[in-house]
Amino acid sequence: MSRLFCIAILVLGLAACQSGALRDSGGTPMSIDSVEGQTLGDALIWLPAPMVRDARLYELNLRDNEHPIETVTFDRLDGYYNAQILKGFYSLFSKQTVLSIYDEDAFVDWAVGGRIKETHLADRQKFGSSYTNYGGWFAEFPYGKLHCVVARTGAGFGPRASAGAGHGMPFNVVIRVRYCGSETDAGLVRDFLMRPKRVQDREAFRTFVAEQRES
Repeated sequence: MSRLFCIAILVLGLAACQSGALRDSGGTPMSIDSVEGQTLGDALIWLPAPMVRDARLYELNLRDNEHPIETVTFDRLDGYYNAQILKGFYSLFSKQTVLSIYDEDAFVDWAVGGRIKETHLADRQKFGSSYTNYGGWFAEFPYGKLHCVVARTGAGFGPRASAGAGHGMPFNVVIRVRYCGSETDAGLVRDFLMRPKRVQDREAFRTFVAEQRES
């Protein structure tokens, strides 16, 4: 299985391979292409301090040469952060995708498919609704001396997302995370997932990344 195919499966969750071509959940052909020379300081979403400190690798890909897909991997317990971002004023995720993000069974199936035990999801929590700019499901659980967070959430950036495009489905960002660390760090990651923000001051974020990586 090719690396790009694995990225598509991880990020989109619903992608399938038909006749040798990557296709989205609606069957539309798509491409996933790597953007070279990107570092953590180039991340599009302002990541919290624990994820910056623990990052092993940052990767940026473009879907159909337009929509960014950023991935950060962590050494600890195969952890990762993965965000698909739709660009453009008219680009929002479909009603089907948003409803899936808010669906409890879909969250459990996704997490278990990612080798998370269902017992670890016992304290899962939902936040937001299909008419809010932020929402989804997350679960927190202890793992030995560590505290873990697993989540699949959505966010809406920009005026069109705020308006919900007239149908109350305002996401143009979908985020998936599995992170383990101290209880304090896991709490900071959880708080980030409930209200992610786009990087608007690039130099400030790069300074923040440098300070966290040095600490």
